[in-house]
Amino acid sequence: MFKVPRGQTTVSDLIHGKITFAHKDIDDQVLLKSDGYPTYHLANVIDDHFMKISHVIRGEVYLIVFQEYKDRFRNG
Repeated sequence: MFKVPRGQTTVSDLIHGKITFAHKDIDDQVLLKSDGYPTYHLANVIDDHFMKISHVIRGEVYLIVFQEYKDRFRNG
């Protein structure tokens, strides 16, 4: 389980400018399934790290989960 830290984070988006995420609005995340395999959300962050991904282009719907991915990448 990944426990979301307190506070907020501000990120810079090329389209929307600065966006602030309140951590209280983000649920704690399950990162490993009961069979021991990682969830997609953890595997995705690990894959991005090993591929040295520096920029990600995704649809606007991903703005909602951006902070969750950023926290996993930073603390992973």
